[in-house]
Amino acid sequence: MSKSQAWSPKTAEIYFKDSIIGQLSSVVSEALARRATAAAVARKASVDAARKAQAASAGTTTRAAVPVAARRSLLERLDAWHFRQAQREREAYLSRSKDLVDLERRMRSIERGATGRYY
Repeated sequence: MSKSQAWSPKTAEIYFKDSIIGQLSSVVSEALARRATAAAVARKASVDAARKAQAASAGTTTRAAVPVAARRSLLERLDAWHFRQAQREREAYLSRSKDLVDLERRMRSIERGATGRYY
């Protein structure tokens, strides 16, 4: 896009969609959406099958709730691990406070994101 053309959110969106990064991100997002939909359908089918098997073994037609352990993807497990690590670091940082005033200052610095390094 040349400097003489007007820059607006609409033109930025068109420029992004025409770039290789925009095209790759749309392909990846579509693939992830299809995978999530397929996983949800598979979970629902397994829950229904487990409920039917339980009802058949009990001889009744009531629908009891059967808990199903959902398999988490590698990215979900990495995200959960990273969250736990960050939580531990925050708690350790806050536990090193000397008094209530220091604790409040540290809490404000965490809320404002001032604990990170700038290099």
